[in-house]
Amino acid sequence: MKTFFSMECASVMLLILAIATFVETAYGTEVAWAMVYSTAWFGALMVLLGVNLTYNIYRYRMIKLRTLPALIFHASFLFMLVGAILTRYFG
Repeated sequence: MKTFFSMECASVMLLILAIATFVETAYGTEVAWAMVYSTAWFGALMVLLGVNLTYNIYRYRMIKLRTLPALIFHASFLFMLVGAILTRYFG
């Protein structure tokens, strides 16, 4: 369980999300939607990354004034993930 909440695991999940973008660039939007974006594992990956980021915000106690830049950085990723999930399922 500790491995899942590590920053290394978050980095791997972000890398997988980036690979999806490269698939779209190389093969086109239709192929990317068929092979990546519309799959259940991709939706689960976005949710798991959001959980990981939320936990790490709590773990590293980023809700303080002196860590405000780090909190804004991580919260922006959460904001983008929520937007992507809402767009995917309700847009």
